[in-house]
Amino acid sequence: APAPGGGGEPQLLARLASYFGGLLCVAWARDGAYLLAGGEDDLVSVVSFERRAVVARAQGHSSWVHHVAFEPAPLQEGKDRPPASHAFASVGADGRICFWE
Repeated sequence: APAPGGGGEPQLLARLASYFGGLLCVAWARDGAYLLAGGEDDLVSVVSFERRAVVARAQGHSSWVHHVAFEPAPLQEGKDRPPASHAFASVGADGRICFWE
């Protein structure tokens, strides 16, 4: 099948593996700078698309991570909050919702 936009075959840009086990979910940041991946390793991996590398791993689940999502709107700047960032949440089979910044 042709690539979106009629450009022929899709081109593989990067290939990264999980720390352990399969990957179950993925989400792109609004600005395209980062990608989140969760899976059977109980971790949320933060990938820099520019560097094509894992730049952080969030540990807070005791079972598989089934869903990850970036905050849908930028944080409001103010005395109680930092400037806009890449805040995100994750949901695991352990029944936990974890919030990260």
